[in-house]
Amino acid sequence: MYFVESQAVNCIYTFQFRYATIWDCLTMVIGIMAASMASISVPYNVILYAEFTTLLIDRDMGIGTSTPAPILSVFGGGKTL
Repeated sequence: MYFVESQAVNCIYTFQFRYATIWDCLTMVIGIMAASMASISVPYNVILYAEFTTLLIDRDMGIGTSTPAPILSVFGGGKTL
């Protein structure tokens, strides 16, 4: 929405990109896809970090594993202290 002579005028979304070339639009789409993939990996990384930290604490205390580490076991970790 922009104002012309004190009146609000609705504009369509593509109006903002009227001077963009095909390469501008392509890089914008690639950037949106890359940002989406990066944001999807954040919860996975938090869970993996939590499991790894739990294993380090268990190793320091010298007891068995207090919680299972299902994601680390996929990669071969978390079986022994």
